[in-house]
Amino acid sequence: MGATTVTTIYYLAAKQLGRAGADEAVNNLLKLLEVAPVTRSVLEDALELEFTDFEDAVLAAAGKAAGVEGIITRDPKGFKNASVPVLSPTELVAVLLARESDV
Repeated sequence: MGATTVTTIYYLAAKQLGRAGADEAVNNLLKLLEVAPVTRSVLEDALELEFTDFEDAVLAAAGKAAGVEGIITRDPKGFKNASVPVLSPTELVAVLLARESDV
């Protein structure tokens, strides 16, 4: 997850749940997921990608640099040029449930 993703989630959660709810939501996410750093080289790599949306390109470049297993998005079309697997939230839940049943 990119740092800007965290700020967006916090903003949306705070509108719906208030500050305490947003704090809890972000704390839970941070327990589950790592934050991919956005560095100068990530931004430079993002500029080289053929994405229509720069923010998506930054997330893809940050994910690649961090060695992520995949990108989770509600807009998989925006990541058609990503070099890592792209999953919808529904697909992620299916993968997690499958892993859980294998344990």
